[in-house]
Amino acid sequence: MLSQLRQNHFYRGGVIRARAILSRPLHKHMPSGVFFFHQGRCGSTVVANLLDQNDELADNGEVFESYFSDEELPASSENILRDCRVRAHPRRVIVAAKFFECQHLSILGLTIEEFVCLVKRCGYHRFIVLNRKNYLRKVVSSTLGKRNGKWHFKIGETIPQDPIRLDVNNVRIQGKIAPLVELFDYMEEQYERLHTVLSGDDVLTLSYEDDILINPVSAYERICDWLGVE
Repeated sequence: MLSQLRQNHFYRGGVIRARAILSRPLHKHMPSGVFFFHQGRCGSTVVANLLDQNDELADNGEVFESYFSDEELPASSENILRDCRVRAHPRRVIVAAKFFECQHLSILGLTIEEFVCLVKRCGYHRFIVLNRKNYLRKVVSSTLGKRNGKWHFKIGETIPQDPIRLDVNNVRIQGKIAPLVELFDYMEEQYERLHTVLSGDDVLTLSYEDDILINPVSAYERICDWLGVE
């Protein structure tokens, strides 16, 4: 089993490296990539699905999610990001990540600042930052998703309404376990660092409460207007 995992790992990494190397001359002629930073459980999936229906855009989703779930280190995160742009051409690519250092960045071994540098180096120079202001609801949503084994519901599906009990001294989101108040401080600090490192860049800031909760098409339209696409 382990040998098979290694074979799959190196095969996947080899294909990505080959694509990236062969396509390097194209990079300078491609539109800037768009990187979508979010915390998860904040409406990012519904927005991504809307964006991917636009003929001018190619939403690649969370390209590091499978590595994070499998606790597997990517062969080359840089080549993965470059390859997304190549495969999307001539459309503008959008790639996303859960950017907390206990989330996707943990498998890459990068800080927020290092990750943003990597993203820019790979040709992503426009940025969407999506937040969910009510951190308690984010934590509850994550806890319910993990408990139910189901993270997304389609229109018409019944959403479980079972009560949930949180141990406020021992709350978990992805790889981090901490008291609830300490966790809120951590989430706020992660967003502050992201905004600091993106200061001066082309950034569109969205929130779940203002742009997605009532009508996610509002977020889609804001992004399209910002990118200058129909």
